[in-house]
Amino acid sequence: MKSQLNNSGLQVIGIVGKTSDIMIQFRKIYTIFWSNRLFMFVKVATTDQVKPGRGFGTKLDKVFIGIYCIDGEYYAIDDVCPHMGGSLHHGFMNDCVVSCPLHMWEFDVKTGESVWPGSLNIPAYPVKIEGDDILVDIDSPQVQDI
Repeated sequence: MKSQLNNSGLQVIGIVGKTSDIMIQFRKIYTIFWSNRLFMFVKVATTDQVKPGRGFGTKLDKVFIGIYCIDGEYYAIDDVCPHMGGSLHHGFMNDCVVSCPLHMWEFDVKTGESVWPGSLNIPAYPVKIEGDDILVDIDSPQVQDI
């Protein structure tokens, strides 16, 4: 880098080097950010909004997410039932299983695995807690194989 003063006395910093060298450095920095996945988690709720034994629904980008608290741990799954599009967070909870309020299809909120009728799993999303904030990574859905 090269530093100099401009006419108004402010320091101007410029990059000195071949364009290819600069692009190589940029790619290295971009790769580090991408591989560490620093910007994937997004705040979806606070811990006081998600009550144990009940679902909390929200929308991130174009993805509807259901957040659940089971034994003090937080989980996130796709909030749309694959059968008829029911909103799962309005469903009934039994331990870690939520039933769709429309036709009672059941899903494990920890994994997204279909409990009944067992034919279609839904995505589960990584969750982390920072203070009172619940963060979800919607770019990394996990879908159990049937």
